[in-house]
Amino acid sequence: SSGINAEYGDWGGVRRAHVTHQLCLLIRTLCGIAQNRGLDLGKAFLQKVKLTGERYPVEKCQENPAAKYTELKDCEKVDDTLAQDNTSSGDGEIGSHSPRISDEVTAKPTLQSVTAMWRRFSEERDWLREHTPRNLTLDLFGEVGEVIEVVLEGRGDELLGEELSDCLASSVRLAEVCGINLTAAINHYFPQ
Repeated sequence: SSGINAEYGDWGGVRRAHVTHQLCLLIRTLCGIAQNRGLDLGKAFLQKVKLTGERYPVEKCQENPAAKYTELKDCEKVDDTLAQDNTSSGDGEIGSHSPRISDEVTAKPTLQSVTAMWRRFSEERDWLREHTPRNLTLDLFGEVGEVIEVVLEGRGDELLGEELSDCLASSVRLAEVCGINLTAAINHYFPQ
């Protein structure tokens, strides 16, 4: 993929295989934690997309695309009209400024649909240019740390679902930017 090559040079098959395997292990671990806690990771992810859409409305992101995520989070409250637009409309769409998803995806998101959804969500907010392998890797490490913190402190399943979803989002973006097909890789490493 040109993204990884532009940032790190040609990293070769052995390194790509190692990164692929580690991402697969991470996804498997995220699913295992969710399953052990009785959480539906797909539903948690969809809820997290909705919450993130409310925190980072497209309009605010487009007004100041260079702003850090945390700067946008602290922006003045979104008016009532926009806040209403970011609620579930019941037609398979999570908010008017979030990616359209079918009823089938809403019921049981797949890794491919999560990847496509998060790419579109990020694209709408002009975040893709910040999604370099380096930035996504650093983000992923931070998100994994937050999962560990929530688990160790026993801070509740709702927060755990949000943090697992953040890890999932970072993982699928990193894989996509690096040209890794996670679905095929998981099927390869962990056949059913």
